[in-house]
Amino acid sequence: MGPDRTFNGPYQDAFVAKIASIPEWYLVTGVFDAAGFQELISPGSIVSVFGDFAERTARATTIPLNMKLDGLSVSFNGIPGALFGVFGDDFGLGFNQANVQVPWELDISSGPVEVRVHWERDDGEVWSEPFSVDAALASPGIFTFQFGPGQAIVTNFSLGNNDEIPGSVAQPEGFLPGVTGQPATVGGVITVWCNGLGPVTLPPPTGDVPSAGNPLQETTKIVRLLIGGIEARIIGKPVLHPTLVGLNQINAFVPQGVTPGDAVPIVIEVDCGDGNVFRSRADVTIAVRPAP
Repeated sequence: MGPDRTFNGPYQDAFVAKIASIPEWYLVTGVFDAAGFQELISPGSIVSVFGDFAERTARATTIPLNMKLDGLSVSFNGIPGALFGVFGDDFGLGFNQANVQVPWELDISSGPVEVRVHWERDDGEVWSEPFSVDAALASPGIFTFQFGPGQAIVTNFSLGNNDEIPGSVAQPEGFLPGVTGQPATVGGVITVWCNGLGPVTLPPPTGDVPSAGNPLQETTKIVRLLIGGIEARIIGKPVLHPTLVGLNQINAFVPQGVTPGDAVPIVIEVDCGDGNVFRSRADVTIAVRPAP
């Protein structure tokens, strides 16, 4: 489960237990996949680190991403990740957040990974206490318009033979002000924006995008997409986005037999071929309409 954004329940309990034992400036309280907000990470994936560690907000402005922002860095078993942004408590939620790409070269064979936050401050260098998080070859998650469960960020691709609005989001019309929603069509093509699909054919340096000479880096593990419990036909292979760091995309047909509705479950499975199959959370949905 992802963190309770109202800061109640088990996540708050864990936070309180940690804050009682170590100084607050040395605090990491949770590490989650940034798409599905599950407590599992993988090399090359995008994660969100929560705790109490940022005096102010700083955002990356260039690609490749830097390993340090405003004197702060995040390491995984001692290897620095690439920072998208570090966010102070801008919304009064009681915690800070850093969004980070996990190093592609991270060795996850020994199991859980130690995550630490490091500061270079005027009064010297400071390391947080290590925080342990489970790691695997893949940690699939579908980006949503909410934290954790909710409406998936999945877009429609027009084949030119019906009324699909190219780039519209596969959700009910009017579901979010300023966003064009149009249910996906049975038999139509969608793009699923996701994360953590595992190794790719030629991973770029951590914090960077694929090179211009090799723009489409395909995943090397078996990826399945289930819509309404029915396996969809993926077009080609899932790839890394050519211009956005760490973002995966899956292009697929909405399968025949899916029951239309405003909240149809969509799930990614990654079969690593070693007996381990990792799944995105089951409470993420899209809207689907019948074929014309």
